[in-house]
Amino acid sequence: MVSMMSRQQLWELQYRQKRYMQTLDRPELDARFHDVLNNFSNIVGDGKIGLTGFDQPENPRLYWLETWTHVLHEYSLRGIGLPPFDRSKASLFGEPGYKYELATCAIERVHAKRPYLAKFISHMFAREMFERGRILIRLASEFHNLELDVARRDNERDHSGSRIDFRDGRSNYLMYCMSMGLRPRLFADFKADAAVIIRSPGQFVERLIQASDALPFETDGETGAVTYVDPLRDNPNRIRVGFSKRFSFAYQEEWRFIWRPRGNAVLGKEYFLELGSLEDIAELVMLEGTASPGE
Repeated sequence: MVSMMSRQQLWELQYRQKRYMQTLDRPELDARFHDVLNNFSNIVGDGKIGLTGFDQPENPRLYWLETWTHVLHEYSLRGIGLPPFDRSKASLFGEPGYKYELATCAIERVHAKRPYLAKFISHMFAREMFERGRILIRLASEFHNLELDVARRDNERDHSGSRIDFRDGRSNYLMYCMSMGLRPRLFADFKADAAVIIRSPGQFVERLIQASDALPFETDGETGAVTYVDPLRDNPNRIRVGFSKRFSFAYQEEWRFIWRPRGNAVLGKEYFLELGSLEDIAELVMLEGTASPGE
């Protein structure tokens, strides 16, 4: 087996042969440093911060470790030190004093097994979703305006200086986002104190499609996992309109639902749909309480 040191040396050699970060200026390189660190970090035991991410299903060749090695080697080649840590650029550290151990304990009580879908929201909306199946879908452009925290900023400038816009140019479709993961950090990312965990995604999709028939216009619906694109290493052809984001957010493991209107329908900013009770296919997680009502 190749040792970790020899693997690191191999990655450094490969990077020197194709030094794709060479043209980045210092602020751009520092931004990439934080992007990679953001995906490399996670909450581990007892709410502590650790480095994980080596087992990403889409990256069997240890993508994050390799990319991290490239970033560090670029600093070394330039003969400059690493940047000071910028809390504002790292969502995991963006909530000083956040009680991650509460989220860790809540997740430990979840019975659902992958594949599942998770929605991280407030207590009030989580209970409405769990008991009534009430969900809020928004105009896609509204998501790009939600710059309330680092986790939701996904229309950034490519480090090479050109813009990669992952939005549909029309932006006239409705969207609902969930996660295929259940990480403690996601509660802080979305300023949530609760989550609804869908343990039967297929049934949830069927109910959501049926509920969307109540929209006041006809739509064509799509659903699928988000593809995370590295603007420096990936082929732009990987971008799937409406289902792609910068690699900065890969740890979110996002799953999207999109409704595109037929004709020239005028869309409102948001709509509520009601799927009926989800108690038979979901679990309710409250950070301060039990995993589900009655337990």
